[in-house]
Amino acid sequence: MQELTTCDNNRTPVKFPGFEPQQAIDLDPNNIIALRNLCSYYRAVGKLEEAILTAESILQKDPLNREMNWHLGILFRINHQVDEAIAQFNKVLELYPENQFVSLFLGITYIQKGLFEEGIELLEYIRQSRRYAENPFTLMLLCCAYAQAGDKEKAYNILDIALKKWREDYFSPYALAMMYSCLNEVDKAFEWLDIAYEKHDIIMYPIKTIPEFSVLHNDPRWFSLMRRMGLEG
Repeated sequence: MQELTTCDNNRTPVKFPGFEPQQAIDLDPNNIIALRNLCSYYRAVGKLEEAILTAESILQKDPLNREMNWHLGILFRINHQVDEAIAQFNKVLELYPENQFVSLFLGITYIQKGLFEEGIELLEYIRQSRRYAENPFTLMLLCCAYAQAGDKEKAYNILDIALKKWREDYFSPYALAMMYSCLNEVDKAFEWLDIAYEKHDIIMYPIKTIPEFSVLHNDPRWFSLMRRMGLEG
């Protein structure tokens, strides 16, 4: 199993799990932390079926695990199992109705399913809260939602807000790259991905499996980025 490098919130390099999680699981099959790390590794390198099976095995041991319940929904979404993702996100919201972060991903999953009105309505509702009004995930997903719904004007309005935050303070370059990707501005998307890579943007590690970047997948610059991140193959 290869080793993958990402970073923490302080922009310092950390190592993604290599063989260690599997060795820990061999010693203790109920080691939730090791299973979670293995699940994240599978997600990062694109082994989504293995990631889903690992997440489900964690939930068999710990059915109320908050993180893994919403993570399973994300795994279904990026594996294009949108009905399963919607069902899983709704299950999490029944358990934790205050979790607006999960609602964000439910909203973008509605968009992925073609339910544009429902998805945008939910994402805009979450944007009204103080906590999520200018959150990178909120703006990123809402921009992509408008772009995929064909409302480029509103998508660019959201992008302008994000760029202003970048100039004035800080905004995730990975999120900006996704916005440009959803708007089919390929050169700009790669420009911001290079910045995200240089700055070790913490939310970049699962990029290989994110549907919103699929427009970039046949570009030589994508393969170069995958090599630099240790995600080729």
